[in-house]
Amino acid sequence: MNVLTVAGIVPGPRYSVEATLATGIGHDGTAGRELPVRVWRYQGVVSLDHNREFRGMIRLTDVTSISFFLPDSLDHRRDPQAIHTELGVRQYVSNPGPAAIGIGPTWAETTVVDDPRGGEGRWLQTQAHIHGYGVATLELNYRIEVVTSR
Repeated sequence: MNVLTVAGIVPGPRYSVEATLATGIGHDGTAGRELPVRVWRYQGVVSLDHNREFRGMIRLTDVTSISFFLPDSLDHRRDPQAIHTELGVRQYVSNPGPAAIGIGPTWAETTVVDDPRGGEGRWLQTQAHIHGYGVATLELNYRIEVVTSR
């Protein structure tokens, strides 16, 4: 059981951009290949609350794992060429009383996974490690960029 739980997710505008990805310069000095790609950007806010059912000790150095599915993610049937994940602190509210503050994610990654409901689609799932000591409420901005071939 984690000290923090996902209370809600509010997706922001989703958009895509067509681009050309250069593969670099070859060993013989000639230009590399250019690959047409589409970059999808997902952004929004995920709210985390202190889990009232949690019982136990938390050390200052402990991190808690969270994961959430992007509610507006498209069905990425093929594995993307790249996925970039950014999580940043939007709002932090500490528990009352003296406490050391360690906020923000220490690690984050987004992967394409099978539909958790058992359907045929594939979803984007973000996982992160976050310091949970002294947190009452924590809101994180997320921005996920997914590079796919056109």
